This record gives sequence, C-alpha cells and structure tokens, in this order.
Amino acid sequence: MFSKILTVRTAILGIFIGALLVIPGCAPTSTQSDVQDLQNRVKDLEHQLEEMGAVSNSGGAQGTHAEIAGSIAAIYIVDSVGLHGIDDAANKEERIDATKLSAVRKAVAVTKAAPWPEKLKHDSEAVAKSLSELEKAIAANDLTSVKGAAKDAHERAHDFSNEVYAWLSGAKAESH
Repeated sequence: MFSKILTVRTAILGIFIGALLVIPGCAPTSTQSDVQDLQNRVKDLEHQLEEMGAVSNSGGAQGTHAEIAGSIAAIYIVDSVGLHGIDDAANKEERIDATKLSAVRKAVAVTKAAPWPEKLKHDSEAVAKSLSELEKAIAANDLTSVKGAAKDAHERAHDFSNEVYAWLSGAKAESH
C-alpha cells in the first residue's frame, strides 16, 4: 500500500516536472532566474507532498502513513509472539518454550525496524531491548535468564501494546 502511495507521489512529481518542461515559457533555460523559478516550483510541490504525508487516521493518530501502518503491523507481530505463554512456561511451569524463539526474533527485528512516531520511539526501544534479552536467554537455553526476561518482555510489551493502540485511537493508554 505504501509503495503504491510512494509510486503515485513519484509519478505526480514526474508529471509535474515533465509538464513544466513541455509548457512553453516554463522550460528552464540557461538564465539563473528561470532555473531558480523551476527549483522553487519543485520545492513547493515537495512541500505539498510532505504535507500530504502527515495524516490523521479516523481514530485520531497523528503521523505519516508509514508510521501508522508500520505501528499497526509491528504491534500485531509483537502481540502475536505469545509472551504470556512464554512467561507462564518459564515462571509457572519451570520450562523454556523454545518453539517461540523464531517468533521472538521476528518481533525484535520488527520492533527495531518499524517507523514508530516520535511519541513511541523511546518505549519501542525499551521493548526491543527487552525482547532481545529474551531471545538471547531462550537461545542459550538458560531457564533463570528466561524467567526474568520473559516477565520483563511480557509486561513491557503489554504496556507498549496498550500505548500503541491508544495512540492509534487518539485515547490515553491504560497501564497494565
């Protein structure tokens, strides 16, 4: 979806510049004023495109299309890891659920790569760090480390998920 938006924006910019080159009197010449005029027109168009990138979804989140969609996708993946089950397995059943290692790795990568809005960046970094610690503990097959890391990752991710969905809806986040 976002590649289509970027493609559409690029096409619009290309059409605009092409039209400027074809319309008599708009083609840049060797004079400095004509070149400057064209540069100003391109800057104006870039500014308009930039303004179009800042959107509000129907729920109230303020951010770019990439931030909104990236946040939705990333938090869905984090929520799908099964951190509650990993935490229960380690802390209640005294076992490591090694089948979740791949899901935790994916959540680490996505959390680090997502284009979080400025409001969520600090907490996303804390969640990514917590998930990384859990990943290392599971990979090392270290139950003591998994217990602490699973509890921390579970709580942080749960609170962060609430924060992300609150941001998306324009509401205030509730703590765990």
